Amino acid sequence: MQILNQLFLKIIEMSVLASFIIVFVLIIRFLLKGFPKSYTYILWGVVAFRLIIPSSVSSNISVLNVSVNWFAAIESEQKTVTPESMNLYNSFIGESTQGLEPTIDSHINKSGPILNYEPSQQEKDFSEESNGTKAWHVKTIDVFVYIWLTGILMLVFYSIVSAIKIKNKLKYSIKLYNNVYECDGIRSPFIFGMLRPKIYIPFRLSKEQQQCILLHEEYHIKRKDYLVKIFASFLTIIYWFHPLVWISYYLMCCDMEMSCDEKVISELNFDMKKEYSRLLLAFAANKRQQTANMLAFGKEHTMKRIKNIMSYQKPQKWKTLAGAAVLIITMAACATDAQENHDISTVAEKTDITENDNKTNTIQAEITSDTKKESTDLIAHQPAQWAQNSMFDLELCTLDYADENKIVFHISSGLFAYSLNENRIMTSLDLQALNCQEVQTGGPCKIEVYTAGENGLKAVIAPYPYKDEGKYLYHFDTDELIMYDNAALEGYEPFIHLVSKYDLENLDEIGISDSIWKISEKVVEFGNNTYGVLHYDDIHLNTMKYTMNEETWELFDAGQATQPNLMKQDDSFYESFAAYCGQNLAQCIVEYTGFYRAHDYAGICALSTDLEYSDEKQQEWLTHKDMLSGGTEISHSETECTYQFVQSEDFEGNEGQVVTVTFVYIEGEGWRAKGLPVPSEQVLVPIS
Repeated sequence: MQILNQLFLKIIEMSVLASFIIVFVLIIRFLLKGFPKSYTYILWGVVAFRLIIPSSVSSNISVLNVSVNWFAAIESEQKTVTPESMNLYNSFIGESTQGLEPTIDSHINKSGPILNYEPSQQEKDFSEESNGTKAWHVKTIDVFVYIWLTGILMLVFYSIVSAIKIKNKLKYSIKLYNNVYECDGIRSPFIFGMLRPKIYIPFRLSKEQQQCILLHEEYHIKRKDYLVKIFASFLTIIYWFHPLVWISYYLMCCDMEMSCDEKVISELNFDMKKEYSRLLLAFAANKRQQTANMLAFGKEHTMKRIKNIMSYQKPQKWKTLAGAAVLIITMAACATDAQENHDISTVAEKTDITENDNKTNTIQAEITSDTKKESTDLIAHQPAQWAQNSMFDLELCTLDYADENKIVFHISSGLFAYSLNENRIMTSLDLQALNCQEVQTGGPCKIEVYTAGENGLKAVIAPYPYKDEGKYLYHFDTDELIMYDNAALEGYEPFIHLVSKYDLENLDEIGISDSIWKISEKVVEFGNNTYGVLHYDDIHLNTMKYTMNEETWELFDAGQATQPNLMKQDDSFYESFAAYCGQNLAQCIVEYTGFYRAHDYAGICALSTDLEYSDEKQQEWLTHKDMLSGGTEISHSETECTYQFVQSEDFEGNEGQVVTVTFVYIEGEGWRAKGLPVPSEQVLVPIS
């Protein structure tokens, strides 16, 4: 037990020394804010050095000279040291470290102890009388040692369990090539392994997305970052009681990722940089993903990384040289011990002279920090991306706000504000870049609009799973996006005039006499039987309209499209449909016939088995005129159902060929159609 006590006290001693180093590194890190992050990433190596090596060579530039001055200033001001505290110091440090190398004070100033206290005769008598309490102090150390060891064991156990869980998820991964694997049980890419690290990425990523991810992860492997993180995790476990060590670990990981980002984007063109930023946002909300924090590389610090990417510029030569000089001096100052014969006679005078200057500098730093905060809080974003032939998910089309002049609505790809007076989209926000797609997050995003009269509109955007720390706040009038802040909504009130279409007695009340499925779930009630309604003819975006007082606006004008006409929709669009309708046979039938009616071969492939997509097939299907009408169930079981349709060129199906489509339930995917409709030789009698 004595060995453990000595080890524990040595750890405490080294943690005190490391505290000065960590604070100094944090200051230098702040001063190097505009420099490449590789410099600040290297700086954390000297912190690890001080957490491992108990002593080093002494020098007059050592940061620990400042600690000598600090303790000497306390002594020069004659701070009172009571006999009780002196006895506790002696019993807790002095007597329990017999046989060890010099302790904290001798490391900082080897010429003598810091607490240079000479007790009076009365205090010596007090000390002799308290000898009986020294055993109690030793037992107290034993308790602290047990607490320290318990904390270490708990963290080690948690890391092992986490590693086992993630390893079990990776059992069903598929090798893409070399050390790159695709896995369906993960939501963000990471590196796993020590001797032979492997890169694991989610399925269904595009070639451009894979390229961005692999450039990032392969550079981590080349730089051996996965080993650095394992070693840093080990130090964090040993010093789990020290808050500055946890802060250092967090910031080290942040600098590691941002320095890797800078290396990657320096090799990418402008379009790939945008794709890289969108990927970071896409993986940001996947915090539910279980990671083995000792061995795996998760995607953290996303908003800091996005801001760093947006502001990154290739460093000039002078900045590279200046950063290298600062790095060398800082590492020398942190890796060495205090000078042995440091003169402390003028410490008190220097303290008095600089005290007022320090206060002034502190106030100025706080003012500067507050000034910069407003500009750095803004999140980079882009308008919603859409083409004239874009499609949308009817289930996720929502009207969020309406008045006599404008409306606000959102679909899975974007949030839009439309001017009724100017007949155009005033502003929009790309929601896909904020990871608000149901297929990626597990649920649709929630949007709530707040109004402050003439001061404009703000929207609270809550991606699934709807936690405050993951929300965004968007100001329509200034086109500004920030992380959710309740204080920013002061003076704003939630818009409360939305009602469900299902609460209305009949559709004639809202001026739409067509089927209820063509209407957004929420409508705006203005009073006097007046309603604002968002409606559409089919899943094509250019059929979406808004109606109020029998006046109708077509919302998506071709002149405002941000993209040329698409050969096919985005892959995530089809994934969203497949994930949603696979849960329910009726929904699968509705979406399948919808894609067939839209002549979108890619959508039919997404909801079918035994079909392979090609651009040639997609181009061919765009010339089709037929659709599937009717829909009668002719056979049914728990895992397979067959429906009969009329293949005709009109929605009613008055004339055309009778065809059948079989829908099957596939484990892990849900309901899917078995390819294209098959001609039926006769009209079958539906089952009762």
